[in-house]
Amino acid sequence: MKKIMILFVLITAPLIAQDMNTITVSGTANKQVSIDKYHISISLKEVIADGYQNLEPMSLAEVTDAYKTKLNSVGIDFGKFVQNDAFGMYASYSETTDYGYYNYTTTVGEEVKKIIKNKTRGVTIYSVEILAKDKTNTELSTLANAAIEDAKITAQKIANGMGKKLGSIVKVTDSNGKAQYMDTYKPNLPQKHTVSVTFSIE
Repeated sequence: MKKIMILFVLITAPLIAQDMNTITVSGTANKQVSIDKYHISISLKEVIADGYQNLEPMSLAEVTDAYKTKLNSVGIDFGKFVQNDAFGMYASYSETTDYGYYNYTTTVGEEVKKIIKNKTRGVTIYSVEILAKDKTNTELSTLANAAIEDAKITAQKIANGMGKKLGSIVKVTDSNGKAQYMDTYKPNLPQKHTVSVTFSIE
């Protein structure tokens, strides 16, 4: 048992010493996320007559033609909508009338506003996604360097408090990818690019 205990101490001691000679801190940099495109999903459905609400029936073809005309009047081409058969099959179990599901993608925000405003009977907009523009490698590198500098400031203060000298960077962990997320609640506020940096101390 004593031999095992001694061996354990000999193996772990270098690891402990190494940890005592480094400090790991987080650093952040502000980043702006910009809009890349908008993705709209709509459904067109047959309108069933409703005497209580004084609704006249409309077939799916009539609903579609009326919607095409309405969009065309504001400069939107319904021909650019792409039918979403996959979602149609997924939602078909709950449908009791003729239907059609479509997607529309644009980089122009004004088009989105026109589509939302110009609905007709039988048309429902069930999803509007705002997709963020990816960061380039150059942008990610710039953000990472700024975050590393921020981490260095924190590490320097910690080292001073320990009575140590801050050494070189041992390791940088950056899990940020090119894909970005658009916060629709606070789209104009900067987001954070965070890295973890390990420094040696002397």
